[in-house]
Amino acid sequence: MEEAYNEARQRIAELEQQLIKPLPIGELLQRLEDQTGDPWSEKYLEPRQLCVKLPDTSSKAFWSGIGKTEQFHPETYKRWVKEAIERAGTIAGLKIEVK
Repeated sequence: MEEAYNEARQRIAELEQQLIKPLPIGELLQRLEDQTGDPWSEKYLEPRQLCVKLPDTSSKAFWSGIGKTEQFHPETYKRWVKEAIERAGTIAGLKIEVK
């Protein structure tokens, strides 16, 4: 009886260690794949493309004046491009910081 009790306590301690120790993402995905049969690593570890639609430079938002006095404002355009890239990253679940 005492031997079974000691074995049970040791097994509980082993299981507690597994709960405390964080798993690397690769091992976690492999365990999910083993349990579900679904190839998780193919879905989440392959590189993906991030597509960003940049603002049109002909937009009136970046120009001032009329006719020959029209002037393009590159600082405004740069700000809009920065915001577009960061917004696309946020939507994709990525943290992107444009400097």
